[in-house]
Amino acid sequence: MSKFKIEKVEKLKKKNLKKIRKILKKANIDPKILELVIGLRVWGINTTASCQGGKGHGKNFPWVTVQWKDLGKVARIVFEWNYRQKKSLHDPKTVI
Repeated sequence: MSKFKIEKVEKLKKKNLKKIRKILKKANIDPKILELVIGLRVWGINTTASCQGGKGHGKNFPWVTVQWKDLGKVARIVFEWNYRQKKSLHDPKTVI
């Protein structure tokens, strides 16, 4: 992807991030899971339910539910994140 296209995509993501954050702050989303939900929305993945977990939340861990059609996107994001984490352990110059 050319530098121009990458910059354009980054600007669009930032614009969408502001819009999504404003909308979701009004929604009834647990504060400790809000940033994850916002991040997923920026990547075009809509959550159908989420919870930060903990005492009084039903489960002791955070979770989100996404639509089946978005599972491939989620898997790709997790794979990329894990790949970068592994790479950063071997290369101190890698920025995550």
